[in-house]
Amino acid sequence: MFCDGEDLYQLKVILVSEATKYGEIVSQFEYFRDLVDEACNHPEIHEDIKVYLKDKVLDTLDEALTSLEKIRATEASITKLEPNFVSPIKKHDFEN
Repeated sequence: MFCDGEDLYQLKVILVSEATKYGEIVSQFEYFRDLVDEACNHPEIHEDIKVYLKDKVLDTLDEALTSLEKIRATEASITKLEPNFVSPIKKHDFEN
């Protein structure tokens, strides 16, 4: 994923940047998930709106998973250069 020329500092900058992006995406996911919950509790809300919001939840979930994959790949690259590296980004239950 990374060029051989990327040094440890560059990889850590990439990690921080992607972790920030991931946090923003997770916030969006939670926002849309909350809107879906609200919409489902109000039968007067048109079904098309509910479908749209559910699609947004799935889209942001996909974005979050893609970002998380980039984070894990960056961590692996850092670990090759710094074997004792411990990522500040916690593992999720759904990860292996």
